[in-house]
Amino acid sequence: MKKLAVLIAISMLLVFAAACFAQYGYYDEEIAAKQNAIKLGVFRPQDGDVREFVGKSWFMAAYERVIKTMMPKSDELTVEIGYTQKNGDVDARVIPLTLNYRTYLKQGGDEMMGIQGGAYAGAGVGAYLVRFSDDVSTESKTKFGANVFVGFAAKDYLLELKYHFVSKIEGVKPGGFALMAGYRF
Repeated sequence: MKKLAVLIAISMLLVFAAACFAQYGYYDEEIAAKQNAIKLGVFRPQDGDVREFVGKSWFMAAYERVIKTMMPKSDELTVEIGYTQKNGDVDARVIPLTLNYRTYLKQGGDEMMGIQGGAYAGAGVGAYLVRFSDDVSTESKTKFGANVFVGFAAKDYLLELKYHFVSKIEGVKPGGFALMAGYRF
């Protein structure tokens, strides 16, 4: 638990530093007008025991809503609900409910591979509803967790890499990496 708290603190400081030094974040009125995003991707648990008994790659889906845009940097406060599940020797399900802070970073030309858009970084905290079950027992808990992420948003699409920090349940950590592609509307 102590390592988790230290990792969360360091991650939050890095995101805060990025926000402070991004003098004028990327801002595009068309992107800012799109307050919703649906994301689909893959989740990879960090804990070796989870990967061994449940599986190495899980499908993940999420819905995100911008609840506040802060100017002039176009930082955003969002709420997000995700869902990932995988059946193996042990069935597992994780549902993150998080409040996230995202800041758009200044970059030369605001273009990546010829696509107009903006890079961003952020972090979030919230409740993670975790469930593990096998033939003998079922364990469901609501755990505190956090995430850090980086991504690139274009007018209609986004690509995001996120790491979820979740405290242990039954001796295993259900956190890990998620790579998501999304549609903004």
